[in-house]
Amino acid sequence: MEKGSCSYQEAKFLLSKIESFSIPHFYIIWKILKNPMVGRPIVAGYNWLLTPASIFVGTFLKDFYSKFVGILKDSLSLIKILEKSKFNINSFLFTVDFENLYTNIPVNDAIEMMKRLVFQFHNVISNAHFELLEIVFKKQSHDIRQRIFPTNF
Repeated sequence: MEKGSCSYQEAKFLLSKIESFSIPHFYIIWKILKNPMVGRPIVAGYNWLLTPASIFVGTFLKDFYSKFVGILKDSLSLIKILEKSKFNINSFLFTVDFENLYTNIPVNDAIEMMKRLVFQFHNVISNAHFELLEIVFKKQSHDIRQRIFPTNF
């Protein structure tokens, strides 16, 4: 980030893990109700060096996407909308479930699309924020059995 791109407090927050952090740990949560049983990979990075940067950029992205009615932040948002809606008796509701969506998103394409959307509609997120976003997406690491691996996307 360029000098002056953030306030003193923001810089202090972004650098808050620089001296004391732990490498994210990889583990699997088993989905025992699936047939065949499959695992969901988890990388727990709550105390990682880049956690403050993730939170910082996420705050700006959340503020941006909340301006769009058509973007739901989570499943609960959809449930709240459906609970308030009235449907006629001939209506059909459908759902879609994406398998392994997160692991199949090309990171470079996702970043480029976010840049286009942000700058086309609101220009609320600076280049410095996108630099942080790229670092967060591309420069992650995790450990498996105490061996360090880069997270490749």
